[in-house]
Amino acid sequence: MLKLRVGTNNLEIEKGRHQNKPISLRNCRFCSGVEDESHFLLECPGYADIRENLQRVLLASYDISDINLEVILNQPNLIIRKVIYEYIADCYKRRSSIETNG
Repeated sequence: MLKLRVGTNNLEIEKGRHQNKPISLRNCRFCSGVEDESHFLLECPGYADIRENLQRVLLASYDISDINLEVILNQPNLIIRKVIYEYIADCYKRRSSIETNG
């Protein structure tokens, strides 16, 4: 989570920055969107089922209906943060499997 918060992750937005790629070419492996933190966590259809599960859990257990970057990256509640960590880990696992099987 810290790497996502401070921009030292391995998403295409960061990898492309180190390669001097134009932002428009820092594309997601699942879709044509630019793979930045918001896309990875909130928008990409490649993680939609994982995200929907997170939304169900957060709404049912914690009455959180609006999931945005602030809720995900700046969550003060340690119990909710654990649920979010698991969500991020699941997204990274899926992303890693597409890189490996690519």
